[in-house]
Amino acid sequence: MHRLQHATHLALSGALLLICSEAAAGELEAPDDGTPEPHIYDGQPAATCQWSMVPAFNTSHAGCSAALIHPQMIATAAHCVGGNHPAALFGELAASPEHYVALDYCWVSPVYDGGVGDNDVAFCVLPEPVDLPYAPPAYGCELALLDDGADVTVVGYGKPNAGDKYWKDSVLRSLPTANSTAIVGGPESPGCSGDSGGPALIQLADGSWRTFAVLSGGPSQCGADGYSYYAWIYEWIPWIEEQSGIDVTPCHDADGSWNPTPLCGGFSVDPLDPGSGSWADWCAGTPVSGAGESCGPAAEPDVDPPHVAIVEPTDQAIYDESAVLIDVLVEANDDPWPVASVELFVDGDHVASDHSAPWTFESLVFPEGSWTLVVRAEDLSGNVGESEPIEIHVGEQPEDTQGEAEETGESGGPSLDDEQSGCACVAGNESHGAMAMGVLGLLLIARPRRPRRD
Repeated sequence: MHRLQHATHLALSGALLLICSEAAAGELEAPDDGTPEPHIYDGQPAATCQWSMVPAFNTSHAGCSAALIHPQMIATAAHCVGGNHPAALFGELAASPEHYVALDYCWVSPVYDGGVGDNDVAFCVLPEPVDLPYAPPAYGCELALLDDGADVTVVGYGKPNAGDKYWKDSVLRSLPTANSTAIVGGPESPGCSGDSGGPALIQLADGSWRTFAVLSGGPSQCGADGYSYYAWIYEWIPWIEEQSGIDVTPCHDADGSWNPTPLCGGFSVDPLDPGSGSWADWCAGTPVSGAGESCGPAAEPDVDPPHVAIVEPTDQAIYDESAVLIDVLVEANDDPWPVASVELFVDGDHVASDHSAPWTFESLVFPEGSWTLVVRAEDLSGNVGESEPIEIHVGEQPEDTQGEAEETGESGGPSLDDEQSGCACVAGNESHGAMAMGVLGLLLIARPRRPRRD
C-alpha cells in the first residue's frame, strides 16, 4: 500500500475534484427532434467482449464513457467526474453492466477550467487490477503516429439509447497549438452526449492499440457537420504516475524514453475478436500482444523471483497489551523491474494484498496470542519470492520461555504434563482461529488512507 503525495491532491480536491462542466457536457446533447441517433454517430454496436477496454463511467452527476489505460486505472473526461460514487461499468450496456466496479478515487487535471478539449481529463483508480486486455497511453515515439489524417477509432456509450457501446473508425484532423486538444471527425462529428470521456485510439504497427485522448465536446447536435474535440492525455502521464504510484507506461520512462518492463505487452490487438472469452471470465479469450517493440527492443525475460522481507515488526517482538495495533512494513525489490504485488499471510492464512509501493499494511489489530507472519512478493513476470517468517507475541511470552517456567512451577499455571494441559491447547487453537478471522476483517478496512470522492 502506498502513501500518496497528498499535498497537491488535497489542495485541489475541493476546487477541482468535484468540478463538472455543464457547458462541456451540454456541447454533446443529442438533437431534440424526436429522431433517434446512434451513440457514436453512424457507428457500429459492440458485441460481447468487443472493445472490452472501454467501460462506461458513472457517478451521481452523469453517465459518461472511459478507457482502461492500465489494469488498475481508467482515463475519462474531467467534466464527467463531479458527483458521488464513481464506478466503471464493464460490458456492452451501461444500464446492465456485466461487471460493476466502484472506483477508489479520481484525480482531475489541475489546470482544467471547464473548457472544451483543453485539459478536460481525469484519471480514476480501481480498487484491484482487472484482468482485461487494455490500451495504455500512446507515449514516446508512438506519438509520432498522431499526425494530420491518421486513422483512429472512437468508442463510447452515448445517448439516447440507454447507454449501448458503439464504435467507429474516424480520422485525426489538424492539431491546434493553442491548447491541449485533438480534433477528430469530419464531415460529421462522431461524438454524442454520453460519449464524453470515451477514448480515441490508434493502432500501432505490431497490431496493439493505444489510447491517446478522451472525448470532451463537440457540436450541439449529434452527428452535425463538424468535429469532436478530444483532450490529449499524454502530457499528464508523469503527473498521474507521481500522484498514484502506478506505472501506466510500462514500455517507457516518464520522460518518454524507451525502457520496457516485462509488462510491456499483453495489450489489446484485435478488440473485435473476443475469441472464446466471455464476461464471466473477463473476456479471457481476447487476443493480446506479445512483448512490445514499438520504439525499441523488447524487454529481457525476467526469471528471478523478487526479494522480500518484513522490516517491522521484528522477529520475536513482545507486546504487553492484550491487543495491539501494528503496522507491518515490508521491503520488496526485483531490480531492475518493479514488484507487482505483495501479499500478507498470518499463520498461513492470506489476509491482504497490496499492489503498489511502499509496501505497508497499516493499523492491524492483533489480539492476545503468538502469530507467525510471512509476506510473498510477485514480480511482473509472475515469479514469486517469500520472506523469512517472523513471530510476534501479544500479551504473552514466547511458548518456549513460558514452557520452561511452567515446568518449574514458577508461573503457577499447569505444567506440561498436567491433566488440564490438553484443554489449554484446545482453547489456544480456538483463540487462534478467531484471531485469523478478526485480522482478515480488519485488514480489509485498514487499507491506505487515500483521498476519496464519496
